[in-house]
Amino acid sequence: MIDLHEALGIIEQFSASLNPKTLMSPLPDIVGKIAAHDMESPETLPAFTNSAMDGYAVSESYIKGLEGQRDIELKIVGESSAGKPFEKSLDPRKAQACKIMTGAPLPEGADSVIKIEDTSEPRPGVVMVPGGIVLGQNCRYAGEDLNAGDKIIRAGQKMTEGSVLLCSALGITHIPVFDSISIAIIPTGNEIVDYRQKADARQGVIRNSTAPYLKAAAKAQGCHVSLAPPVRDDPATLISHIRKQLEGPAQILITTGGVSAGSYDYIPGIVRDLGGVIQFHKVAIRPGKPVLFATFETPGQPTKMLFGLPGNPVSTVIGFRCFVQAAISAMKGEKHLAMMAVTLQKSCKSHPNFSHFLKGRLSASAEGQLMVTPCKRQGSHQIGDLGTMNCWIYSPQGASGHAEGSSVRVLPKNNNEINLLTL
Repeated sequence: MIDLHEALGIIEQFSASLNPKTLMSPLPDIVGKIAAHDMESPETLPAFTNSAMDGYAVSESYIKGLEGQRDIELKIVGESSAGKPFEKSLDPRKAQACKIMTGAPLPEGADSVIKIEDTSEPRPGVVMVPGGIVLGQNCRYAGEDLNAGDKIIRAGQKMTEGSVLLCSALGITHIPVFDSISIAIIPTGNEIVDYRQKADARQGVIRNSTAPYLKAAAKAQGCHVSLAPPVRDDPATLISHIRKQLEGPAQILITTGGVSAGSYDYIPGIVRDLGGVIQFHKVAIRPGKPVLFATFETPGQPTKMLFGLPGNPVSTVIGFRCFVQAAISAMKGEKHLAMMAVTLQKSCKSHPNFSHFLKGRLSASAEGQLMVTPCKRQGSHQIGDLGTMNCWIYSPQGASGHAEGSSVRVLPKNNNEINLLTL
């Protein structure tokens, strides 16, 4: 049995070189995808110096030359509006002003803008402005946001609606992103039936809840997912199904169940029979200790990875969150397992021999302080809180618990995502 950090290091070692294919995605379709390369700005932003206010563009040097005057009369020589700039220039030696709208180009000869609320027009063609202005006030300078060549996207960055806005402003129409990672899910167990079927409690039969969860979780990570029907605990049948997926397009295989120490836990032996190398089996975590990670090498083909996740539902969830997502993140160059420190609202216990992940609810007080409360039901079979929890409370190996009011680290329920509940 190895510790959590060693297991994550092994996964990253194999995953980091297995980058998915790169494709050029049209701009509106990039949200949620991962940038495959760094990108630089092709232009300056703003492209031209413009006004931040409706008002009057003036020459600061002319106004400054009249220092001591409270009200200064200027001749309105023209107007600059968005999309229709003033074509002439101001003479900084003369009492001139150009009426200007927000976003309109600053005329040549002007270097400052006085907002309209601070001015008055005593008669047509004339504006009264205050003295004592500041050079460059209410101006947005060309390139003050971005210069051509500035890095705007980094490899491994998840694209958002903000990315669409930025790239649109720069005229970028396509982004190099990683293609979807292909995942095959193989649920196993004599006791499970499709979740749409009736489960006969007298026969010890349960609905398969973990496979639909894994499909939804993988899709939320942008993966292409194939889901097999439940496979019975029969070695020959299991070998046939796993071999079929190994020969298919899936880069990651996930099995559920069959990795512990029971009489029907065939997955470790089947992995070896199919030529796989078990990189680790059993990690010092709770829930999810029996997790297995194996690799399959075929000459001329990229390495394929198999995650054997325990069958208890919360163990499956943690197995995906900690280990499968670690592989997905490493393949796409994303950061994984980013945690944040918050205040614990209620004491919790843990075993010092294991790293624990406890279901928790993160909230923010009216003052903005982040707090977390452990859920009541922490068994690996107890799923009643999975719909309302929003984080995992992390108790590192060596800790026997945490006192109320202490600082603990929490892991978002999903990678790079957390929902805050306001008290």
